[in-house]
Amino acid sequence: MAVRNVVVWPSNSGNGTAQAYVTFTLVSPVTDTLTGVSVGSGATVTPTDPTAQLIVKPQAPLVISNPDTPTTNPGLAITGLSTPPVPGTTIPVTLDFQNAGSVTVQAPVRESSV
Repeated sequence: MAVRNVVVWPSNSGNGTAQAYVTFTLVSPVTDTLTGVSVGSGATVTPTDPTAQLIVKPQAPLVISNPDTPTTNPGLAITGLSTPPVPGTTIPVTLDFQNAGSVTVQAPVRESSV
């Protein structure tokens, strides 16, 4: 499983429901399912579209996008962070897969471009 371009983006949605979003691209030589994501300690990560299929297939990367920007890709909202994410810092992001196990990366926090 290749995990690329993991970034945490502070939320600009203004609705107060998400503190941030996590974006990334997954590439795998075999079909696998993203079963969970955790950010920092104690934060909750939920799909912005509960019907989205978080399955990565060979030759078909799964792209998780920031829903604050126009896209048709699924998004993952972060709530429950003890402090807001600060651009220029990093935060641990753990991705859990049905077959590949867990992958943890230190993701940069970037300024939202919206």
